[in-house]
Amino acid sequence: MGKTIISDAVIDRLAALLENHMCGLKVYSSQFVLHIKTEHSDRLMGLIEVAKEEISISAAVWNYNVLIEYPTADDSVKFINHGKDFVCEQLAKQFGGRVSNCRYWILYNEPINNYNHGYKEKLPTAEEVIEYIEKMSQ
Repeated sequence: MGKTIISDAVIDRLAALLENHMCGLKVYSSQFVLHIKTEHSDRLMGLIEVAKEEISISAAVWNYNVLIEYPTADDSVKFINHGKDFVCEQLAKQFGGRVSNCRYWILYNEPINNYNHGYKEKLPTAEEVIEYIEKMSQ
């Protein structure tokens, strides 16, 4: 897909904005993905776009994957990824869930046969999702 370099300073600034807005904690970051874990049960998707726009309007930042992990509860959102449409589509094919507005992958903690935003075989871990995002982004 082509590697785009985003400076560590930009990633750190994006992480700080999201941690502040979402009352979350940066768990992991790389050139391909930023993982924020929050105890909020609210879906705060719009804040990802606001933070990205505040950092930069460049395509590199806009396509950068931000994976938000929510507390696990039945019938609730577990992961939201904002990033390149190709990566979001591949996440849906691999793990289940759905793509919304081309930029968001949303996965609920619910089997797909019960809910169309649910997981396929099992609820993936954040590590599995991150590994897949990095594989798709290289």
